[in-house]
Amino acid sequence: MEKENNPGSIRAIQRAFAILSCFSSERTSATLTELARQTDLPATTVTRVLSTLKSIHYVSRQEDGQYTVGSQLVRLALTALQSIRLYDIATVYLERLSEETGETANLAIQDENGNAFYVQQVPSRQAIRHESWLGKKLPAKGSVNVAALRGEVGIEGFVSSRKTIEKDVTAIAAPLFGPDGSIHGSFCVTGPSFRISDENIKTIGKCVVKAARAASLELGAPLDDDR
Repeated sequence: MEKENNPGSIRAIQRAFAILSCFSSERTSATLTELARQTDLPATTVTRVLSTLKSIHYVSRQEDGQYTVGSQLVRLALTALQSIRLYDIATVYLERLSEETGETANLAIQDENGNAFYVQQVPSRQAIRHESWLGKKLPAKGSVNVAALRGEVGIEGFVSSRKTIEKDVTAIAAPLFGPDGSIHGSFCVTGPSFRISDENIKTIGKCVVKAARAASLELGAPLDDDR
């Protein structure tokens, strides 16, 4: 068994964190050469550390050779979401959406691979309800959240589907915008399809868009009157 204070292990951890610390909101990707230069580590060492980090999904290597943070780091970030303004702001809107629609309301965000996952949820008070997927990745196919996070919404500002990733579940989602005008998340209402008619979809869609817009404005989004 390896000793707890093994100098080699500690050094390896320090190097891994040094590399991960190179990424920021201003620098979301970097090449191996850039990482070696910024950490002042030999390229061979950086290559070895990156290989390990990639194998456990802490970094991801793009087709152009650039490295970005991996999905596992995104998952770890969920433990710190209480300090993120979006997460704090969302609570009151999700509670209101669930109350207004009678269905489950969700907040979703997107990782670097284009996948969405729910990070917050207010369940419906009804006995039969949709309540799952919290913290789990939502596949791109069939997910209205992925569509909303990509900005693929209709003229009414929302996207809906009766054929989601779960059978007999209808979902309606709208994007949330941040201070820079980019999409930072999405609000989504989900419920059993037998209870949500086509007319209900339109009504719920308006509620979701209204909540998403209000939350976006609170986040400082530069929304115009037509959005």
